[in-house]
Amino acid sequence: CVTVWSQKIKQIASFDLIDANVTSLNRKVRSVHVKSNTSKKRALKILIGTEGSEIYEISTQTGNISLLHEGHFEGDTWGLAFHPTDNDIFATCGDDGTIRIWSVRKRKLSRKAKVDCSMRAISWSNDGTELLVGCGGNRSGKREKKDGVVRQKYV
Repeated sequence: CVTVWSQKIKQIASFDLIDANVTSLNRKVRSVHVKSNTSKKRALKILIGTEGSEIYEISTQTGNISLLHEGHFEGDTWGLAFHPTDNDIFATCGDDGTIRIWSVRKRKLSRKAKVDCSMRAISWSNDGTELLVGCGGNRSGKREKKDGVVRQKYV
């Protein structure tokens, strides 16, 4: 939640990232920047950086909350694979437990899925209709229940 206060510490507005056009996997706010209209002394736009590596823009006039950018968070990105038939698409996975499908041309994320394990490898099926991921490993070096599991059906 992001709250705007007056100089007299009175609440002016409040925005919840759950209302964003794309919801966050980890909504904890890590940084805030305000762009204001100096002549009217009021905030116009607020940029929010989250623990989930997302950047949102909030319009204080309309209340719209838009996702500007996102990426992997928590740990490392381990797997990367280009689509076998479409050079515009590639997929990534990693310690954050997400599979992400990206567009090279648009330079942005197209889709994402949350999985209940860390992943170390990713590969497309030959026809590009399925993604395979190899689960396992974590930063502590301890074994996980799903180590060595291969999962599919994420497209």
